[in-house]
Amino acid sequence: MLFHSKFLLVCGVIMLQTSTAFAQEQPKAKSTMPNWIVACNNRTTPEKLSCNMSSTLWSTKIRQKVASVRIRLIGDQYGMRLTLPHGIDFPAGVTIKVDDKDARKFPVTTADSDGAYSRIIVSPEFLAEMRAGNTMALQVKSIESRTINLEITLKGFSASLALMK
Repeated sequence: MLFHSKFLLVCGVIMLQTSTAFAQEQPKAKSTMPNWIVACNNRTTPEKLSCNMSSTLWSTKIRQKVASVRIRLIGDQYGMRLTLPHGIDFPAGVTIKVDDKDARKFPVTTADSDGAYSRIIVSPEFLAEMRAGNTMALQVKSIESRTINLEITLKGFSASLALMK
């Protein structure tokens, strides 16, 4: 019995050392995922693709989606849907600012189990700002009146928008 226990202990130490060495040798994976993802389907109109592009802001601390932006063509104009965190003050709305341009304020209208939503028709001027910009800053207020600042990168925005056409 003593031999069996020592054998298991030695095997356990060897496995631990091997797995530790293996874990240390693994290279860190680099993300090749673009900042803006384009997805197309023909669900609503079988003979024509309908596309949208989106970017999601993730919290690495809690490993959870914090906010997302989805843009799609609606007729001859673009619509944007912001998915915002739970617990925000709807009457305060959401303020969006691209780089150093003027801020725009939009209403927050609905919520479900995925978050709160703001649906926006994107003016040609606003679209031009996003195409030329680097960062889109979102600002909301919590129901406790705390200011919540979120930033979405606009890197890859223009390329993804071009793919949707």
